[in-house]
Amino acid sequence: MKININKLFSAGLAAALLLSCAVCSSNDTETVSVSSEVSSALDETHSSVGSKSTAKAPDKDKCQKALNKIITDHGFEGVILISKDGEEICSSASGTLSSDYGSDGISIESQFCIASISKQIAATAVMQLQESGKLSVDDTLDKYFPEYRIGKDITIKNLLTMRSGIVDFYYVENEDGTTSSLDKENLPFEIYAQSDAYDNKLAIKEWLFNQPLNFEPDTNYEYSNSNYLILAEIVEQVSETDYHTYLKENILDPLGMEHTSFISDIKNSPVFAKSTGDPGVIAYPGVTEGAADIVSTAEDIDKWLTAFRTKTILSQASYDEMTANYSPENEQTGYGYGVMIGAGGGVMHPGSMLSYVSFAYTSPKTGFNVFFVTNDSDKMIGDWTEMFAEIRTEILR
Repeated sequence: MKININKLFSAGLAAALLLSCAVCSSNDTETVSVSSEVSSALDETHSSVGSKSTAKAPDKDKCQKALNKIITDHGFEGVILISKDGEEICSSASGTLSSDYGSDGISIESQFCIASISKQIAATAVMQLQESGKLSVDDTLDKYFPEYRIGKDITIKNLLTMRSGIVDFYYVENEDGTTSSLDKENLPFEIYAQSDAYDNKLAIKEWLFNQPLNFEPDTNYEYSNSNYLILAEIVEQVSETDYHTYLKENILDPLGMEHTSFISDIKNSPVFAKSTGDPGVIAYPGVTEGAADIVSTAEDIDKWLTAFRTKTILSQASYDEMTANYSPENEQTGYGYGVMIGAGGGVMHPGSMLSYVSFAYTSPKTGFNVFFVTNDSDKMIGDWTEMFAEIRTEILR
């Protein structure tokens, strides 16, 4: 058995970057050729415009009709919210919650696991702590984990940019070539549904810190959830508070994200859209922390995207640092700190966990935000990259 580093989002990341470079918004002058100009698109300087864009306001009725057709064509059930400059342009809610309280219909207020969209919020917490002088992204991991023998060679920045070389604990490749996410029968560490978050994270960390790196730090890019599990613990150490408490007090509450919480808190929520499959990773406390632990609503994520885009929650310098492309040698990855970098300065990230598929996008140039999530990905026709391509061509123009 071996751990496969790039199974979680490698295909999705590559597809999204190709997509974002191949499809133009209203502010693009021409369609970008993926084969010849993808690198220049990824390296484009990000706009620093404020909260209001200069583009003409879209026709809401036309946008809603276009969205309805996209939803029908893709068999999508879940929520979608598209806004511009903080104002809703169009939205949709469909499907069933499949909750412990019954199978009520999904509404725009329903809560979903947003999976790896959580990473950009974890990265923001790190940047806040750097702004306050409590850490530096150039700190090496031995400062926080003296027991980690090779931690002296890995920086916080390497974790943020997926350039650490640390193996991904989340995905296991079986002998027959199939891939399992936290397959309890094959895990090389012991985690339990009955354990508390601390014990489960400790078991994973002890295993990770005894694994060889897949490559020398900062010489390559490979997506690994382990990076963000470690970052969450660094936030706890530096802030001297629980990771979720830190996020709530310094990001969620200040932004008015009243309907955002964490996987560990949703057991009694009547508006939570459960996964239609096996509970899997959700059953193990602490395992998703930092990497995929946030539960939220469409309206709260729209608040988040607007605050991030307009630098409400971070300084301009920190935003620029987060949204730089740290893997220019690989034209398919355009990755910053917990975000993917698209053409024209657009910032995005997909999420995929159990039967959840999510996607978040914001553009400083146009003021558009896009968020969609489903708890029943098996019903989707095509994938999220195709949906976003149609949303960009039909609505974000």
